[in-house]
Amino acid sequence: MKHHAIQTVAALIGASALSGCLGTTPGLTLGELVYQSFDEVGPLADTATMPTTGTASYEGGSIVTVGRPDDPDHMLVGRTTLDADFAAGSLTGQISEIQGKRDASGSDWMTLNHPGIGSPAQYQAVLDTFSDATGDIDITGGFFVGSDLVADIAGTVTSSGDTIRTEGSITGTFKGPDAEAVRLQGDTARAFDAMVVTLNGATASATLDGAVQVTD
Repeated sequence: MKHHAIQTVAALIGASALSGCLGTTPGLTLGELVYQSFDEVGPLADTATMPTTGTASYEGGSIVTVGRPDDPDHMLVGRTTLDADFAAGSLTGQISEIQGKRDASGSDWMTLNHPGIGSPAQYQAVLDTFSDATGDIDITGGFFVGSDLVADIAGTVTSSGDTIRTEGSITGTFKGPDAEAVRLQGDTARAFDAMVVTLNGATASATLDGAVQVTD
């Protein structure tokens, strides 16, 4: 069985009760949005003091890679939404409007996952080779203590004849002085808070990496 790796990048836009200096630009294509979130969230430190009141709504993009990065079996890209309630310490969200590409190339993976060596135009050029998929991935039951979060993830996506099922847990960390960004991680190899992923019914090893931020 091949080693299957999933890498998800969630880029989040739109917030209330936040006033950070970062933010995504309105009207971006999905490729531009994912590029910007990678580029701007990377340097940020963990949030030292979390908001304790108010709510925030975020939106952005996710990248899923199934198979080896140098020769992916399948890649998915979708728009992601997240709602956080800072008073309750809870969050929910969804990855939707998903596009996929079967037998994507190592070049596709490199461009989408390494913004430092690409550009927004290159991101979008890769996404222009993807096709519409069906299904969503839900993020539910999320909670956070300090800047660290844990959430459940579950959903089935069908793309170019492949069925990719993702469930289990993901983790993350709020970033920036006002929690205006989040890093997300997931790994099927974890002892705790692990993801569970199947490709066409077969168990797949998987990892997840996300970068998210609020809008101006």
